[in-house]
Amino acid sequence: MIRLLFICIVSISFLFLSCNANERRNQSLTTTENNSIDNTRIEQLKNAFEKRDYKSFFKLFPNTYNELLDFYGYSDSLGERPLYSLYEEHIKYLFQYENIISSEIFTEKIYSIAVNGLWEADAVGLFQVNLSQLIINKMTVRNCKQNYLP
Repeated sequence: MIRLLFICIVSISFLFLSCNANERRNQSLTTTENNSIDNTRIEQLKNAFEKRDYKSFFKLFPNTYNELLDFYGYSDSLGERPLYSLYEEHIKYLFQYENIISSEIFTEKIYSIAVNGLWEADAVGLFQVNLSQLIINKMTVRNCKQNYLP
C-alpha cells in the first residue's frame, strides 16, 4: 500500500512541474561548482557499477534531483557533469532493483529524486522515462484512484 501511495505521489508530482527548468538547472550546477562535487563518491559509484555491486551503487546514487543534475547533468554554460557520459547505463541499472532491494526502499529513493524534478533531456529525461515505465508496469491509474483518491 505504501509503495502504491509513493508511486501515485510521484506520478502526480510530475503533472505539476515548473516551466523554468533551465534556470533551476543552472542554479543547481552553479551551486555545485561553488561547493564542488564529492569526487570520492563519484569514483565509488563508478566502481560499484563496474563491479555490478547493486547495493553499493544504489546507496551512492544521487538522493535528490539536484544531486542527479550534479552527477549526470549537462549545461550549455558549464558543460558535462562528471558522470554525464555514463548516465544511460547507470540509470538503466538503477531501475533493475527487483530481487535485490525492497520496493519500498527503492520507491523512497526514487521519490526523493523525483519530488522536485523538472522535465529535461538527457539523464533527467531518461530517469523520468524509467520512472514512468515503472509506474505503468507496477500499477494502473484505476488502482491509484481506488486506493488513494476520494
